[in-house]
Amino acid sequence: MKLLATAHRWWGVLRQGELNIGALAAQEGVTSSWLTRVLRLAFLSPAITDRAVVDALPVKVDGLVLMKSGEVPGHWKDQAALYS
Repeated sequence: MKLLATAHRWWGVLRQGELNIGALAAQEGVTSSWLTRVLRLAFLSPAITDRAVVDALPVKVDGLVLMKSGEVPGHWKDQAALYS
């Protein structure tokens, strides 16, 4: 839950356009790599986000799984298949 909130907060900051990923990472005291992995969570489908909020994702799906190398699929159907 904390990672989801952080992802959405960081995305909001980046959307304002005043900071880039490197500057935001420095401000937050994290690496750019970590920031971008967390940031991916801002693009989860509403259904997956809702399930994460109520702790209803499968046991095998946690924050580390959602942030592992690669990217969150852009299509919500692909996300559902991957994270269900």
